[in-house]
Amino acid sequence: MKPHMPLPSWLLASPHADVLESLRRLAWADGVLSPSERVQVSKLVGRLGLAPNDEELAAWLGHQPESSGEIPDVEGSFERRFLLSEAIRLAYEDGDYSEVERAHVLGWAQAWGLTPAEVKGLEEEVLAERNSRDPFRA
Repeated sequence: MKPHMPLPSWLLASPHADVLESLRRLAWADGVLSPSERVQVSKLVGRLGLAPNDEELAAWLGHQPESSGEIPDVEGSFERRFLLSEAIRLAYEDGDYSEVERAHVLGWAQAWGLTPAEVKGLEEEVLAERNSRDPFRA
């Protein structure tokens, strides 16, 4: 088991810390952080206005978490659906939305009162978006 890594100071001060840490844990859920998953999480860090230096970001992303089963502390239906969509998008990034990743997404959804059918709808939206960007992606 990997030793626990406390949140870095650049993330600890952010109101988005729980969301970003949850997505990092999801990206590692299958035991591998692919280069494309690393890029996606890095982009999200930037989109949320955070600016760690390259070494800080690499250290945080590169440290495999102990587990990924924690439920993100997110309130509001829109915010929860947004996070689920981002999580599904991230999980598909390496080309494989694994059963482990899907189990985490379904766990979050269940804890937030969403049905498997609602998650399926979000998954279909993400797939349609991915396929519209790249019609050769199957």
